[in-house]
Amino acid sequence: MWPRLLPGLVFGIMLVMGLAVAVMTYRSMEADNRERFAVLAGEIEHRVQARLREHVLLLRAVKALFEVHKGVPPREVFHRFVGSLDIANLYDGLQGVGFAQRIATGEEALASAWIRGTHGIDRPIWPGTTDSVRMPIILLEPENERNRAALGYDMYSEVVRRAAIDAAISGDTIRVQGRTWTGTAATANINGKSLSIYGGYNSTCTVQGTTKTVMNAAGT
Repeated sequence: MWPRLLPGLVFGIMLVMGLAVAVMTYRSMEADNRERFAVLAGEIEHRVQARLREHVLLLRAVKALFEVHKGVPPREVFHRFVGSLDIANLYDGLQGVGFAQRIATGEEALASAWIRGTHGIDRPIWPGTTDSVRMPIILLEPENERNRAALGYDMYSEVVRRAAIDAAISGDTIRVQGRTWTGTAATANINGKSLSIYGGYNSTCTVQGTTKTVMNAAGT
């Protein structure tokens, strides 16, 4: 009887051993995959943190420029300053450094006049809003078609930007927001990048001969 059962018994043992080896191999491959994923995720996290630090340092430099000038610097000064940063080569993906002026709703004509006098273009403040506060972009460098199209855009009109700006201003610090998309007739999106950074601080500036102390936000 045993001689008859022996082949089946051997087959059963070999089958169990084969399944055990397959399971162990699968688990080993899964462990290797998890380890590689963890390493890759760590590298990506490190790169993102490094990029954020770079942009935060850039924003602090912009803030220092405004503080030295005790308000909004002349456009030519801001143009030279941003040009010296060489953002096209040193800040991959960054398409502009700009300034959004805090105004009350109803003062849009003052901001439009500043844009016209500084940039030589007629630009209404857009989009429309029901809020009592507006923050149109009045400076944005480097000068190109995309950035010119963004002039006059009310940064405060978009809910994600508004939250980041309010947090930065209230704490006189820096806040990072997620991606937001805002379309215009001239470009698919204003920023074309994955993040914007804002730093809140007080400054005094002159708009059409009127000196105002306001809360501002610089963005990249």
